[in-house]
Amino acid sequence: MLSGNRDGKKRRSYQPAVEALEALRLLSSAAQTLPDLAVERDVIFSPPPFEAPSSTLSDAAWDEALGQTHLADILGASTQENDPEAVSSGLLQLNRYLSRAWYRAGVAVQMHDDCSQAVYVTLLQNFGRSRFDSLLAEIGQVGIRDVLSRETADGPDFFRAIDTVKKRAQRERTFQPLDSAVAAGSATEEDAKAGWRNALQEAIDQSLNPREAALIYATLKGETPAEIASQWGVAPKTVSNEKTRVIQKLRDTLTADLLD
Repeated sequence: MLSGNRDGKKRRSYQPAVEALEALRLLSSAAQTLPDLAVERDVIFSPPPFEAPSSTLSDAAWDEALGQTHLADILGASTQENDPEAVSSGLLQLNRYLSRAWYRAGVAVQMHDDCSQAVYVTLLQNFGRSRFDSLLAEIGQVGIRDVLSRETADGPDFFRAIDTVKKRAQRERTFQPLDSAVAAGSATEEDAKAGWRNALQEAIDQSLNPREAALIYATLKGETPAEIASQWGVAPKTVSNEKTRVIQKLRDTLTADLLD
C-alpha cells in the first residue's frame, strides 16, 4: 500500500494560508516582494516577477492635469475640418434664435449678448470645441430646427442651457436695486418723450402747410380757439373745425409711419 502511494501521482496538500498569501502576492499592487512560501516537494510554482507601478503624481496634480486638458479642449482649435461658411451661417442662426428667446423671456436688451455668451460657454463645456464647431456647421447646412430640437441628441442640452441662463437673468432683473430701477425707468420715459417729440415734428414738417403748422404750434402753447381766432380775425368755430381737421391729418401721418 505504501509502495502504491509512492508509485502513484503525487498530490499537493491543501494549505489555505499559503493559497491566500499567494493570491495577495499576485493581486496586490502595493506588494513588490514577499518571502518565498513553502510548498510541498516536487510541486513547481514559479510566478513571474511582479513590479508595482510607481506613481509620482499626487491627487491634486492629477486634478490639475485633468482640468487643464478639459480647458485646452474647450479653448483649443477644432480638430475636425468644417466648412467655414457653414460654421459662420450656423453661428448667425444661433445668435438670432437666442436673441428672440431673450426678447420673448423679457430679458433686458443690454443683457442679451451676455446671456448668449453664457449659453455658448455651457455648450463648449458639454461638447468640447470640435463638437461645438461641428454643431455650428450642421446648423449652417440644414438649419437650426433640424439640428437642435427636443428630439435630437444635442437638443436637450441646448434648451437646458437656455432655461438656466434665462432664469438667472430674470432673477437678476427681479432683484434689481430700487434706485437703479427708478433711474432706468426715468431714462426710458425721457427717451420715449424725446422720440414722440421728434416724430411729431417730422409729421408736422412733412404733412402740414405753414398755416396748419402755426395752428398746431399755437395749440401746443396752450392758446384757446378764441385767442387764435382773435389773432387771425376769424370766428372761434372756424378755428375749432380747422384744428380738428389738422389733428386728424397729423394722426394719419403718424399712424402710417408706425405701420411702416
